[in-house]
Amino acid sequence: MLVLFVLLVWGMLGIGSLVIDWGYVNLTRVQMQNVADAGAEEGLRLRDVAPEDPVASDLNRRVAVSQLAAWTYDDDFDLTDDLLQFGAGPDVFLTGGQTDLNAMQTVDVRSAPVYKPRLQWNDEANARHGDMVSGTFGIPDPGCSVEAPRRECANYTRIDFVPAEVNASPTADAFLVRLRRSMKPEPFQGQAGVDNVPGVSSAGPTLPLLLGLGSPLQAQIDSPGIRFTGVTVRATAIADARPVRGVGLPDILSEPPRLGVAPFGLARAAWRDSLVVDVPGSGTVDSSGVVAVGSTAIGRFLLPITSIGEPVLAQFPEGGQVTIDGYAPLYEDFLGTERVVGFARVEMTGTAPGSVQIIRRPGQVAVENATVTLLPAFPLLPKPELALLFQVNRDIQEEGALLAPALVR
Repeated sequence: MLVLFVLLVWGMLGIGSLVIDWGYVNLTRVQMQNVADAGAEEGLRLRDVAPEDPVASDLNRRVAVSQLAAWTYDDDFDLTDDLLQFGAGPDVFLTGGQTDLNAMQTVDVRSAPVYKPRLQWNDEANARHGDMVSGTFGIPDPGCSVEAPRRECANYTRIDFVPAEVNASPTADAFLVRLRRSMKPEPFQGQAGVDNVPGVSSAGPTLPLLLGLGSPLQAQIDSPGIRFTGVTVRATAIADARPVRGVGLPDILSEPPRLGVAPFGLARAAWRDSLVVDVPGSGTVDSSGVVAVGSTAIGRFLLPITSIGEPVLAQFPEGGQVTIDGYAPLYEDFLGTERVVGFARVEMTGTAPGSVQIIRRPGQVAVENATVTLLPAFPLLPKPELALLFQVNRDIQEEGALLAPALVR
């Protein structure tokens, strides 16, 4: 009975110790996932900052994501000094150990007691195992087995993401960011593999069992066992470019001026069929605010509309010189009511009322003041009309509408 009691107590203490260990493992995973989520959205948001030089823009956004990760794990934005020791989990290691239970180990702390990720840019290869990968979301990588039990295979191929070729990487519609703590301690590490390739990928040390070393955990649950190799933790996030559902008001006093909703809207079909991307079109604005190209009315001046689904309400132009660069609402008829279905980057210069030049800019990811999240201004609509609205909003992505990052994984 005494032996049974001792085993029972040992088992209970062992389970409790594993719960504590898995608590700090999960906390580390959350700390890593927060940066992966923010990094994926930031990397996609900055895709079209310099559309005239996509290669430079691609490099700049990867540098920005790496900087974002470093700053997240710092207390004062000075990477040479970190009194509070923010990081992606503790960085401790165990030495010594006896028998296959790896008992009698010594816990030690490195010079930095927490792991400070330094994400690699992966801009030259856009390798699938990199810290940052540009590609296409929603389709399986041919190299990933369809029978894979998880979304990501051991070689970093995925069932929902395909890396872009290097020349197409700067303009791909999705952006993946991953953080890893997968470097096993010697002598079990062996070759680093693809997890720690300079310029491409980075990884921190695995998380060792601490209290769990005294548990009745089976010594060899893998080879050579997590008692020796520690726990691998990974965090991955993917942002995908989706049509904008809401925008903010412009701010001409900020430096540089913040883009926002334009004071005029365009009929979706006219914007798609009557305006050529990056080619100035000669138009007119009449005294009632109707915008025309030739004899064809293509839009009108509107009260500010910041959300899809809102009905369009005409207003008269203020009059005088206009220099507008903003997000023009695109609208079409819904059961007798003209409603906004999306937004597009459009410029207008000239005189209103009078002659104007209108330039339709190519589809791009908005750098600021635009979101795929539904805003409070989104109206309550009947279910059939709501379904149609969302379908049209998805369709205009292929027509070159304004896009924004959406976190999809």
